[in-house]
Amino acid sequence: MRGPRYDMPGWLRDRWVFRLVLAGAVAFGVLSVGLLAQLVRFDKLYGGRLTHRLTTADGPLWLHLLANTPTVRLVSRSGDTLVPLVLLALAAWLSVRTRRWWPALSAVLSLLLVAVVLAVGKGVFGEVIDVPELAWSSRALSGPGTTTVVSAGMAAWLLREHVDTATGRALWALAGTVALAVATSQLYTGHHLPAVAASVLCGAWVVWLVVGPVGRLVSGAQTKANASASSR
Repeated sequence: MRGPRYDMPGWLRDRWVFRLVLAGAVAFGVLSVGLLAQLVRFDKLYGGRLTHRLTTADGPLWLHLLANTPTVRLVSRSGDTLVPLVLLALAAWLSVRTRRWWPALSAVLSLLLVAVVLAVGKGVFGEVIDVPELAWSSRALSGPGTTTVVSAGMAAWLLREHVDTATGRALWALAGTVALAVATSQLYTGHHLPAVAASVLCGAWVVWLVVGPVGRLVSGAQTKANASASSR
């Protein structure tokens, strides 16, 4: 939902912001390549628990510097802790700065939808309502994978109208590489490739739902409210 460019800090459109975001995208892209390369080396691209096998006893050192047990655990755990907290802080700052409630509301709404998707996808909802057909494996979806896709995607979308075109594209690249790194880390922790792919698709669906149909609905309601207020 695009709107006017409110009085945002000028530094958001400085070239150093673009370079910083681009560097982050490259860094997470390299990390993702390293994580994927280790999976290929162990013939575990389909997924499985690998953290106990990531030692420096064999294989190239540069690969272990990228794909090691502490890194995998840090990336995986940040997916449903640090990344959504960054989204909430960013949305709150944008709402205060632009005097609009939609950034904060959209962030909260997207994370609530993630909770619903995970409750259904992991079988928790089926256990609560005591329907065995819906109480499937908790490994059916990845919490960090789904949450990261939504949080990173929403953050890039919220910032898109406050930065220049090049930085906006770099933000989407950063969101994509962060999501890829977290999703790949889930293949080390017991999730299988179909579950991770389903998590990414569910996260993308939540982002589309919030910025698409819901966003247009809110935009229409806001336009009507503004028109009604100006006619008085």
